Amino acid sequence: MLGEEQRGEDGAGEAWRRLAYACPADLAGLRDRALLLLAAAGLPEAAILRLDAQHLRPAAGGLLLRLARAGAGADAVGEERRAPPEAAAALEAWCAAAALRFGPVFCKVSHAGTPQRGRRLAAGALRRVLRRRAGR
Repeated sequence: MLGEEQRGEDGAGEAWRRLAYACPADLAGLRDRALLLLAAAGLPEAAILRLDAQHLRPAAGGLLLRLARAGAGADAVGEERRAPPEAAAALEAWCAAAALRFGPVFCKVSHAGTPQRGRRLAAGALRRVLRRRAGR
């Protein structure tokens, strides 16, 4: 899993931001941009993938993310973290375009370009997005 330790001082976070802003404006691109920017900000992949739309709260200067506790049910909420402004804007754009109101924030997008609401991205999704967006 790609954790915070792998984003450390080596500039990976900045590289992920560059990949995020190179994503197209289609649904998969909007989703991937939000995913990459949250990861670049230091949120662990597992916490990002467990985000549910009903656990996003608008707040002054961005969004508060109510993170689910590891190993707990979907309704077991742990800490709140403020999303950085660029990640919050990307997350809001993705949720609006995909019309996400509840359930998994990071869901699959079909080949036809429609969000597969309720189909949470699996572990390892960040790695797959990085490979796809880097052209590997």
